[in-house]
Amino acid sequence: MLGTATSRLLLLAVAAVAIAVACPAAVLAAGPAVAPLSPYPVAAPTPVGDSVLPLFVDDDELVRAQLKRDGSIGSMADDLKIKINGGGDYALHLPGRVSAVADLGGDSVPGLSDGRVSFLGHLDAGQKLLAAEATLDPALHAADIPLHLAISYQDGGSAGSGRKSYTETIEIDNVTGQPATFIRGTPDPVALAQALDALHGVPVVYTPEINLATLYPIPAKLTLRAPISSVARQAYVPLAVDARIHLESADRLVTAVGADVAVDARGTQLHWVARLPQDTTSDGKLTVSFTFTGPAPLREPSVDIRAQVLPLPAALFAPPAGTTWTQAVRTSHSLADLAVLAQSGALSLHRIQDVSPPVGRPGGGPERVSYELVLASGQAPKPRAVAEAPLHPHPWAIALAALAATFVAVNAYWAWSRH
Repeated sequence: MLGTATSRLLLLAVAAVAIAVACPAAVLAAGPAVAPLSPYPVAAPTPVGDSVLPLFVDDDELVRAQLKRDGSIGSMADDLKIKINGGGDYALHLPGRVSAVADLGGDSVPGLSDGRVSFLGHLDAGQKLLAAEATLDPALHAADIPLHLAISYQDGGSAGSGRKSYTETIEIDNVTGQPATFIRGTPDPVALAQALDALHGVPVVYTPEINLATLYPIPAKLTLRAPISSVARQAYVPLAVDARIHLESADRLVTAVGADVAVDARGTQLHWVARLPQDTTSDGKLTVSFTFTGPAPLREPSVDIRAQVLPLPAALFAPPAGTTWTQAVRTSHSLADLAVLAQSGALSLHRIQDVSPPVGRPGGGPERVSYELVLASGQAPKPRAVAEAPLHPHPWAIALAALAATFVAVNAYWAWSRH
């Protein structure tokens, strides 16, 4: 999903590194190698068009997708919440294509202009909240969602007393992975400690509005000494995933590995929390599975998967207990591995800018986007009934039916003749 000019330049830099690594070791040994560290995420500017922007515009979007039974996307909507600040007239024409727009009760009624959400109004030196629900065409925007779901059901047979056993498996896949090549070698300890310190601090304070370079400056590169080798890995846009499953009160949970389970009068709630990927070596996949018994036929449990674009967890970049990175790298015997960790962590953080909201706002600057994928609980399609041979009526039934018809006709004639 690399779509920005910065990302393309980054890939060129990584490719150049890969070419250098492919050269004979004797060439690399002639001098130190340079491993560039990806810069912090900066939202790419979008065309302003004929918009008149206030002094401050902050856009948060929640993309909601209604799922089909197998986990594919049936419909999509985008909830927009835009904070604006300043003074004077404003006109915001958002760049994303939408099919319909509804007011969510903000300070300005949204409109639809040439297939795009628009807001028009006036600011009296203050702040306003603009809110709208934009309906999206899945054929155009399903690819904007950085995770895919696949839901499958297995019939486990009879569980007694008219109940059956079912197993549901949900495969959650972060689909933002892109191949990258990193250089492995002995780095300068000072630059490495600074990079790891920054990557440890950023997840704690991260929001798109913060200029991370001022809080946690990160070196632009790591100078590596021989021996030099290359490491090929997938680099992902990090996603924080929250998965919730609801079983109806008539269902009984058998097992749900790794889930937090809560039971009340409404039913059983299953809850999983994860980062995809969990670290720089993971594959960005999460599978949750649970078994339960319930009345036949299967009533599909409701599924609510929420994902937010966030850095990898701070614990991944934490120094050994009781030390700082400045102290730890002096005695570490795995500096080459830590150098790869710094490169891959910086690239995963940088790639946050590759996932932008599908509707967006007119102008450059940071944005936040989250996703919610929902499958409502419902009755599964019933098996098709086997067609039975037509019944042949008994002769006595034919005679009785004829007698009844004659009786009705006589009474009708008698009533008609009296009038």
